[in-house]
Amino acid sequence: KEEDRKRLSARGTTFLLTASPSEIIERLSDFHDRPLLSDKDESEIEDMMAKRKAAYDEAADYTTSTDGLTPEEVASAIMDLLAKI
Repeated sequence: KEEDRKRLSARGTTFLLTASPSEIIERLSDFHDRPLLSDKDESEIEDMMAKRKAAYDEAADYTTSTDGLTPEEVASAIMDLLAKI
C-alpha cells in the first residue's frame, strides 16, 4: 500500500532484497507454509514479481540481489552499502 511505503521511507533507509524465480523455488522447496508461492512455477512467480516490481522499487532506497548468497553474505553486502552512505 502507498501508506506503508511512505511509512517505510520516513523511518530510514530501505533495502529491497531480490531473488530470481528459480532461486525462490529452490529456497522454498522444503517449506509449504507460503500459500502465495506454493505450487507456482517460474513463470507464475515471475508474473507475480513483475506486478509488484514498481511498488517495491518505489519503496526501496537500495536493491540487492540475493541469488546464490547466504544470509551472512547478504548482511555483509548491506553493511558495505551502508558504510558508503
